[in-house]
Amino acid sequence: MNKKTKYLFTSITVLIILIAIGIFIKMNNTKDSVFITKKLDANTSAFKNINDKVSEPIKENGVFLLNTGEDNVTYLILDASHMSLKNEVPDFSNVKIENKGNSIMIYFSEKLKIYPDGKYPELRLIYKITKDKHTEYIRAFKNGEETHFDSVIGA
Repeated sequence: MNKKTKYLFTSITVLIILIAIGIFIKMNNTKDSVFITKKLDANTSAFKNINDKVSEPIKENGVFLLNTGEDNVTYLILDASHMSLKNEVPDFSNVKIENKGNSIMIYFSEKLKIYPDGKYPELRLIYKITKDKHTEYIRAFKNGEETHFDSVIGA
């Protein structure tokens, strides 16, 4: 091999190594900065697993957070599975979850529906929220007004 061929081969090898290192660094940095929300389907094992964890501690309707110990994962539970003495049950709609700066913003609408015959659809909505590394706060807004979480549950 002559000098030009060795130089070309070395240059190409160094270039490939630098590209591989750049891709590796990029992939590791994006893993920590991913924000994902997913509504869990009631027919899946993931929903049933989370539902089983919260069925005992949740005794009334409301807005709950569940921390299971999974890295950067929190579950939002909107629970309407308990009827009041007035035969009222909340109806949750227009759920929207956004990442803004260092906060996760949860927006939803809630109105009370009356079921005079006592039969109502038991409703529990569960959302899996994968937080990015910059998340410090989770805020909830019901019908446009900031509200509180009824409970934060650790499992």
